[in-house]
Amino acid sequence: MQSAQAARTATGDSSHTALPTRATGAAPWWGAGTVLAVTRGRPTGAVCALLIGVSFLAYAPVWNAYFVADDFAYTSLYANRPLSFWTEIAAADWTHGIWGIQFDEMRSAMGLAFWLDGRLWPLHPAGYHFTNLLFHAGSVLMVFFVALAMFPEAFGAAMLSALLFALHPAHAEAVCWISGRADPMCAFFSLASLLAYVRYRERGGVAIYALALAAFAGALFSKEIAIVFPLLPLGYDWFRKHRVHTALLGYFGLAIAYLLLRRSVFPHALREDQLHLAVVWEFAVRQLEYLHFLIPAIPAKVAAVLVAAVLVMHWRRWEVLFLGIWWYLVCVAPLLVTYSSPRHLYLASAGLCLVIPKLLPRRGFAAAGVLLVVMCGALLVRENLQWREAGGISDSLRASIERFAGTLPDGAGLILDIPEGRRDAFLWLSSLPFALQPPFSSGAAYSRLQVVERPLSYRYWSGSPEGGGRTWIGDRVPVIRNLVLRPTPCYWLSLDRNGDLTESPVSQQELKQLLSVVAGRDPHGSIFPLNEAWKAYWENEKGRR
Repeated sequence: MQSAQAARTATGDSSHTALPTRATGAAPWWGAGTVLAVTRGRPTGAVCALLIGVSFLAYAPVWNAYFVADDFAYTSLYANRPLSFWTEIAAADWTHGIWGIQFDEMRSAMGLAFWLDGRLWPLHPAGYHFTNLLFHAGSVLMVFFVALAMFPEAFGAAMLSALLFALHPAHAEAVCWISGRADPMCAFFSLASLLAYVRYRERGGVAIYALALAAFAGALFSKEIAIVFPLLPLGYDWFRKHRVHTALLGYFGLAIAYLLLRRSVFPHALREDQLHLAVVWEFAVRQLEYLHFLIPAIPAKVAAVLVAAVLVMHWRRWEVLFLGIWWYLVCVAPLLVTYSSPRHLYLASAGLCLVIPKLLPRRGFAAAGVLLVVMCGALLVRENLQWREAGGISDSLRASIERFAGTLPDGAGLILDIPEGRRDAFLWLSSLPFALQPPFSSGAAYSRLQVVERPLSYRYWSGSPEGGGRTWIGDRVPVIRNLVLRPTPCYWLSLDRNGDLTESPVSQQELKQLLSVVAGRDPHGSIFPLNEAWKAYWENEKGRR
């Protein structure tokens, strides 16, 4: 469930494609100036069309992929709702309490996007994927224009930055997964705000400054990690201009107002209650995992050595300091109080994509750029195919379970050992019973049968950190106990290696042993050890059969 899943849990002018020529007396290749000056006479429109096309075509495998995981919850929650349903969460938990607890996620921009989808193409996966791709393509264009704003003589390099960003494999989860749209949305507004700020610093203007602040507000209400965004324009001022502009006061004032609003709605404004030494240590260890997400083509430790060498060689260059070190630190800082996921590095990857062309040698720039684009594209397609497979399994699995449930007598038991994911893609994480109830299914399985789901596939995990809300233990242990006390036909359903539904009868002895595995646990304890115990039990039972 987005940030609460852990708690419950991208080459220039005509013949000079990559390397624009440097005219006598012109600014350096990476010199300063305005976007307007550098795009005059350049094929900017054609490049934008190319970037949009690449952004959409790279994700062709998932254009119509079926819903997975949280998608079932949010699409049904916002489909065909009046506008008042959205205005209710303009400054509140955007999930409407659908998970049984209050989330500290004030994401009204996310809610508005789902509401619009629910009015335009309710419950049609292609429409929701189209919205995700719009925000992804918008972010790609923002990377292109930010690169031009910072390095106006580097038209080809800006194009390479945008292409690398469009095809970065770490974006697959954020773009392919409908509910992962918070990160592309937040990145789009953040990059738009940074672009406006850079233009304001070069040319001034009240309108462009107001646009910068408005885009920052859009980022804040897309995802709360944008609270650290003011540090990006601050870093641009410090490393590029060597002084901090008073215009930053508007950013920090808006950030303070947002924090005060969060504090009035939620118990904790920044999840400060979760900060302790163990969390900090875990976050430090996760940096290798983050590095693997950002540079997936080589082992993380090798990538770490390579990055360290590059920083030592270029530590005095402002673009490396800002787009490399500073950008990364700002973007990952909010991840201190959440779990690890490649989609969380969506905005962080923009800094990497912006600085890479600066590090490539002039001689061989085009060849190196093409190689990087091809590598990223190949890795991304591999990831996208996994998400398409997950969507296909989700759709067929829903129909297969419904058919099988229809063959059972009323009151029979149904153990749905449906995996929360398949390879690197989500499947039915937190999505039961949503996936088997209207509007996706008839709901007969849940209305007629006694259903028990794999813990991580169930809608309610461990409740709130304060010990409230519904839980898997509280809801499903009584069902298992009833199946033991009142014998009735019971079946175990899961997936085989091909993703097809497999079923087998469950004996009374197996139910008793399952009860002993899950009973007596803290209802509000971590769901993850419980899920591992569940998986180990059924793996052992399958081995016996």
